[in-house]
Amino acid sequence: MAPWTISNETDAFSCTTENNKTITWGNYIDLENIALLGPNKMHTLVNKVIQGCNEGKPWQWNLQTHNKQPEKGIHIDYINKTIKWWSIYEDDWAINPFNALWPGWTLHSKGDNYEWHENITGYKMRDWKQDVTQCKNTLTQTIKQGIRTNPIERLTGALAKQGVDMRVRPATFQFVPSRMEQPPERIFAYLDRLESDEPLPPARFINRDGEIIPACQ
Repeated sequence: MAPWTISNETDAFSCTTENNKTITWGNYIDLENIALLGPNKMHTLVNKVIQGCNEGKPWQWNLQTHNKQPEKGIHIDYINKTIKWWSIYEDDWAINPFNALWPGWTLHSKGDNYEWHENITGYKMRDWKQDVTQCKNTLTQTIKQGIRTNPIERLTGALAKQGVDMRVRPATFQFVPSRMEQPPERIFAYLDRLESDEPLPPARFINRDGEIIPACQ
């Protein structure tokens, strides 16, 4: 999580200190690990990063090398005692220790609203055109695979090679592979329009308490 360590995955971490200064860096981050640190140890880490940056260490976001776009981000605010995070994949990280170890703090998910994090930090984190291109590439690879076989067949075959005698209920083989409802040409034409148009706004989401929250919050 610290900017001086090496990680194959770059997420976005930022913190606003009591004197209203915000620092941002990239590395692998995990909300549960942050919860386990607690506010005091986390504060010590942030101060160490700030001191290193003041000494010329290339730890800030704009001085780091980012091999890919971040897929999640966290912002800790010591003024308002809040932790907010976003993720383009999931909205339910394991954070059971949080309430006990961060008393008086509140935790909020921002869904996939990475733009909110960009506004706080002042740094560009993701690119809409790259996102659409990645979606088209993934779709292209999926189409090349053709109609998928029943995954239980692959599982039983792999286990059989290991000498495992696996018996499967007949109903399990009543598998209907996914099929496209629209021709691929229409789908790619739509993605081309998305790529050239303005980015879609962040989606609204439902937090762990069942509350529906607009992404702009």
